[in-house]
Amino acid sequence: IVTYVPKQKVLKVRTNKNPLVFFNQEAQMVGMTALTDKGMSGKGLIYFKDAELGSKDFSFSRWVIDADTSDFNLIGKEVESEDGMENPLSFDSKNQNAHVDFESRKGEFKSNSGTSVTEFPKNQYICYIDMFTWLMDEDEMELSAKDPGEIAIESGLDLAGSNFFSIHPEQVSLNFRAPKARFSYKENVIYCEKVTYLDVADARIFPEDEKVIIRKKAKMDPFENAEIVANFITKYHKITEAHVEVLASRAYEASGTYPYVDSEENIQTIFFENIRLDTAYQTVAKGVIEESANFRLSNKFDFYGGVELYASKPFLTFDGATRINHDCNQFARNWLTFRTDVDPTNIQIPVASGDLTDLEGNGIAIGLVKRNTPNSDNLEIYPAFLSALENETDHILFTSTGVLNYNDAAKEFRISSPEKLINRAESGNYIALHIESCSMEGDGLVDLGLELPGVEFETYGNVSYNTATKLTTLNLSGGLDFYFDKKAMEFISNAISSSEGLSGVDLGRTTFEQAVQEQVSKDEAENIRADYTVDGVVKKF
Repeated sequence: IVTYVPKQKVLKVRTNKNPLVFFNQEAQMVGMTALTDKGMSGKGLIYFKDAELGSKDFSFSRWVIDADTSDFNLIGKEVESEDGMENPLSFDSKNQNAHVDFESRKGEFKSNSGTSVTEFPKNQYICYIDMFTWLMDEDEMELSAKDPGEIAIESGLDLAGSNFFSIHPEQVSLNFRAPKARFSYKENVIYCEKVTYLDVADARIFPEDEKVIIRKKAKMDPFENAEIVANFITKYHKITEAHVEVLASRAYEASGTYPYVDSEENIQTIFFENIRLDTAYQTVAKGVIEESANFRLSNKFDFYGGVELYASKPFLTFDGATRINHDCNQFARNWLTFRTDVDPTNIQIPVASGDLTDLEGNGIAIGLVKRNTPNSDNLEIYPAFLSALENETDHILFTSTGVLNYNDAAKEFRISSPEKLINRAESGNYIALHIESCSMEGDGLVDLGLELPGVEFETYGNVSYNTATKLTTLNLSGGLDFYFDKKAMEFISNAISSSEGLSGVDLGRTTFEQAVQEQVSKDEAENIRADYTVDGVVKKF
C-alpha cells in the first residue's frame, strides 16, 4: 500500500501481502517505510537469505541499513533430528545497534547495554558479548567481548569474567571466558579463541592453543596436549600432554602425563590413563608403571605397580613394590609390596608386621635369620634386608617394622617406627643397613626361638652383623617367667648375698635398662634406674 502525503512531502509504503524488495533482491521487508527529501526510514522485519533484522527505526541509504535499536537472528533450515524437527534458529541477539553494508558485505552490531546476551539455540549456549560482525558471504559471525574486568554479569556464582555459558540441562552451567569467537552458521559451530582455561569441578584445564570448539547440543571438541591443574586452589598436581573431554561443569574424562620430581630434581613421567572426578567431584587419576620402565621414587628406591592421584592430597599414592638400591652383594635385593603416599623429599615406605612378600607373593625378610638345620645345637645366622629367605622354615631372630627410609647423612637404610627414627631412645625395634660398610645393626626384642615348657623367655638388646668378619654379635638382657619355689628363691638369694667379691651390676655396660623400658613405661623404667643408682637395689619390678 503506497501513500503520498503532499504537505509533509512523504511517500509511505506499507506491506500487505507481498514484502518490499531491497538491495538487488538480497533483502525483503515486512513493515513500513517512509521516503522524504532527507532520506528513507522504516520499521518492521527485514529478511535476508539466512537472517532477519527487526527494528522500529530503520534508516536506509543506497547500500546501507542502520538501526539504533534492533534484534538480529540467524535462521537455518528446519531439519529433522532424533528429537523431532530441529529448531531452525541458530543465533539470537537483542538490543543491538546495527549497521549493515551490502557493498562491504558485512553487518556490524554493537550492544546498547554494554554486554548483551546472545543465544545459540542449536549449540545450547549463551554468550555475553558487546559486539559482533556478520560476514554475509562467508556464513560466519565474528564475536568479541570486553576485558573481563569490564564485564558485569548478574549472578550468584564466582564466574571470574566468564562469558560463554552452556544451557544444556545436563551440563549444569558449564562456563568459560572467550574474548573472541567465530560462529559458522553453515556448520552450526562456535569457534572460541583466547580461552586461557576452563574450570571443571576442582580442575583447571588449559587448552594448548587456547581454542574451544562447540558443536550442536553443547558438544565440546576434545582437547589435545592440554594441561590440567588439580585442584585449582591448592595446585598440588599438574598433568601435561593431556587428552581431555569436557562433559559438564562437574564432569570430564582425560588421560595425560604427570611429571614426578624426586628429591634431586630429577623428572620422570607417569602416564595416567584414567583421569576423572569421584563422587565428591574431586579429580582422581590412576596409572600403572611397568617393571620394565625402571622407574625410581629416588636414586635409592626403585618402584613398579599402580599409582593414584587425589587432588586434595599433596602427594601421589603408590600401590606396588619397591626395591632398595645398594652395592652390598651379600644382601639380595628383593621387591617389597606396599601402599602409601610418597613425599619425594622424605620417602617412608611402610613395613608391616607379619609375613612380608613381593608382588608375586614370595616371602622376604628383614634382620637376622637363624638357618634351619638338622642339628639343633648348631647356631647358623645370616643377615637379610628385604631379602628372600633361604628356606621358608628359617627362623627370624630379629626384625623391625614401621617405616623404611634412607638417611643420606649416615648412608643407611633404616626401619623403625617414625618416632624411633627421630629418637633412638624410644621403645620398639630398630634396624639399619650401612651401604658403605654393608654391615647391619639394630636394637629391640630378639626372639631366640627357644621353646621351654612352662617358661616364658624374652630378651632385648643390641644386635649387629659385621660383613667383613661375617660375625653376628648379640648383647642381650632378658627375663624368665616361670614357677619357682619361694623358699628355693630365698636360699639362692641369700647365697648370692653372702658371697664375697661379687660386685654390683654396671647398668651402663648392659642392655638391662633397654629391656626394662621395653616392658614397662618410660617413667617406670626411669624410676627403677634411679632406685638402683641410689640404693643398689631394685625395689619392685
